[in-house]
Formats: sequence, structure tokens, C-alpha cells
Amino acid sequence: MKAFLLTALVFVLCGPARAADEKVNPAGTWQCEYTIGEQKRTSTLVLKKEKDALVGAMTWPDQKDEALKDLKFQNGKLTFSAVRKFMGNMIPIDYTLTMEGDKLKGKGASDFGGQAFEFEITGARETANPVGTWQCAYTIGDQKRTSTLVLKKEGDALVGTMTWPDQKDEKLQNPKFQEGKLTFSAERKLMGNTIPIDYTFTIEGDQLKGKGASDFGGQKREFEIEGQREKKPS
Repeated sequence: MKAFLLTALVFVLCGPARAADEKVNPAGTWQCEYTIGEQKRTSTLVLKKEKDALVGAMTWPDQKDEALKDLKFQNGKLTFSAVRKFMGNMIPIDYTLTMEGDKLKGKGASDFGGQAFEFEITGARETANPVGTWQCAYTIGDQKRTSTLVLKKEGDALVGTMTWPDQKDEKLQNPKFQEGKLTFSAERKLMGNTIPIDYTFTIEGDQLKGKGASDFGGQKREFEIEGQREKKPS
């Protein structure tokens, strides 16, 4: 009975916290706003998973990709430190943020030159956007292969093409993007054959991953695909 009660107590105490962590996914690009003095300022927080670890960077208009330190996420609370380089000074800032869905809010705190100050921060996660040029890589058998996926909006419709080294600008059929998932079909023309392939991808920031699947000549085949969105010239 004692063991049962202890197990139940652990579930009550730890269960909601685990559920909260599972419900809130910190990975993504967050556009943040804050005010210091009377000046409104902005920053961009990028978080991603590398294996089981959470890593990230903070970017300001005049400082790019500052690596986050002591990054932790637990019970919906995100904490980390970052060094702000400003007018020749190195200002360490400790952040404490809470996340709910695609919103965040919290504080930044610093002690610089013997003066402690805090400022409020609010932010919103950038929603996934499929538009752009994606360089993709996949393997079939022992052969590594590449393709280029181009997606754009025409009015409210999503349109695009797939290009392989030996086949250019194949029009996508029935492209759809909903809740971070991209689906479409394309015909691969290879050695006199026309092979219809169904694609399913998930998009997070500038990364995509998923599968291609075909049924040709009575043989079904699937292959994993990963892709990276080309960055626009700054």
C-alpha cells in the first residue's frame, strides 16, 4: 500500500510537469520585444534540438548569433545567459522566460558596472513557412542523391517545382501545407520510366525532413529526405 501511494504521489507531483514539457516545444525562431529606458528594442531567439540537447543563439540588429549559455528548459520555463556586446562593452544577461504555445514572456537581468537592472520581454514564435528554395538530400540503395524543391505563393495557393540533376522544374501536384506538414506529389522521369512519388515533410524553421514514397511496377519503396532552405543574401 505504501509503495502504491508513493507511486501515485510521484505521478501527481511529476506528471503535470512532464505533460507541460511535452505540450510546449521550445524549438523554433522567436521574435522578441523589450524596452530599456524609453527605447523599444528587438531580438531574435533561435532554439533547436541537437540529439537530446537544446541549443540556441540570440541575435540583435547589431550582433548576430550569440551562443546561449547554461540553456535549460523545464516545466515550461526557459533559462539561459547570453553576452550582449554593446559600444565596446560585454554585458552578461540572464534570461528567465515562460512559454505557452507560441508565446513567451519573462525577464532579462544584468549586473553591469555595479548596477543591476531588469527588463520585461515578450515574444512570439515564427510560424512555419514553406516558401523558398530547399536543397534536399536522400539515399536510395547505396547512392546519395540530391534534389531542389522550390515553393512559392500565387495568391492564396501554394505552387512549386522539383528539380533533379537530370530533370528540371517538374511541377508539383496538389501541394498542401497545414500545421507544419507539407505534402505533394511529383513525377520522376528516369530511364524512360515515369515514377509518381508522394512526399510528406515536416518543416521547422529552415529545416525540413520527411519521406518520399512510390509504388512502381508493383514494388513499393520509401526513402528518407532532409533539406535546408537557402538563405537569401543579406
